[in-house]
Amino acid sequence: MKLLTRLKRLNNQKGLSILEVLTAIFIFSMVVSIAYSMLFMALSIYKSVLIEGEMRSKGEALFSELIMELKDAIYVENVPAGSGSGEWQAIAYIKRSANPEVYLEQYQMTMIPDQGDGKSAIEVTDMQSGALIRTFDLGERFRIREGRLEAVGNQDAVHLLVLYGHRNVGQKEEQKEMKIDSRIPLLRAN
Repeated sequence: MKLLTRLKRLNNQKGLSILEVLTAIFIFSMVVSIAYSMLFMALSIYKSVLIEGEMRSKGEALFSELIMELKDAIYVENVPAGSGSGEWQAIAYIKRSANPEVYLEQYQMTMIPDQGDGKSAIEVTDMQSGALIRTFDLGERFRIREGRLEAVGNQDAVHLLVLYGHRNVGQKEEQKEMKIDSRIPLLRAN
């Protein structure tokens, strides 16, 4: 009887069939591909959130720099755009001079959107000498796509519109854009 039981055990010892091995490999590859796609999607979302956060902080920094530049202006007016587009891209403004020998200084602030050359900024020039005083930009990674500077109201505020985005966005990546659309009041001291 013991011999018969041993023979039955030897006959019942089976290995895995090729079908079982292929099924196991198929299920394993499905799980790995799903996990990989979820990881890839999570990394893509993470990168997108990082870029958006950086864009937001660069835009806020640009806006606060422009407020600091214009806060002491006592007069502002529109400078006509040369292209006849109807969009104001420059303003002239007057500030009290820090130099006691000169009472007032006149500046021009010009919006320079990207024209395909990769350069975009907001420049401030001295209107008497024509010298470039300051350049406000979003850094190397971002560019101004569209913009408008316009004196509004009773020349007591500046309407600022800046549409900006990532500079080197590939064809397959989503084009992220942010917009600053605000009114900067002139804080005139009486």
